[in-house]
Amino acid sequence: MIKTLLASIIDAHAVYHEQLIDECDIEESNQYFDAVKLYQHRTWQLPSAHAISEEPTPEDSISSVASRADKKLSRHSKSSSVSSVSATKAKAAAKRAILEAEAATLETFQAIQREELSLHLRKITKAQAEEVVYAEAEASYNYQSSNLWTNAAAKAKYQAMESQVGHTVPYHPWKLKSLAESSF
Repeated sequence: MIKTLLASIIDAHAVYHEQLIDECDIEESNQYFDAVKLYQHRTWQLPSAHAISEEPTPEDSISSVASRADKKLSRHSKSSSVSSVSATKAKAAAKRAILEAEAATLETFQAIQREELSLHLRKITKAQAEEVVYAEAEASYNYQSSNLWTNAAAKAKYQAMESQVGHTVPYHPWKLKSLAESSF
């Protein structure tokens, strides 16, 4: 049962270890796994006949404990600097995302302005075309009326019509052309 439990711990640790990204976390995970294996070896695999040594070892000294504490602080310092770098990266990524969103908004705004400019240019072109058409129509009407007034044959026929009828006929310049073409 203990061997099954240790096998489960080893499997769980392997799954956990695969998900780690940060180097400090990976190092701590490796150290933890080594400690578990050492504990397993000392506790269950050593024969019970071996007695625990009462003699002090270099690992038991106070300086060794302080050294281990320094290593732990160093690891925390590394993880602190790594987390500081991670926070800086996150801020930079957020700033980039904000700038990209602003750029997209500006591009959309510029596209709308281009559409409005295009619409205004089309309206200006349409107004200019209307102006040209009205100017041509006016010029054509003025030409026809001046042409009708100066057309001697039409004027003579108009006067002849008045004399035949015996009274003054209302003058309609647009009818003069048809009068000039008709014969009495």
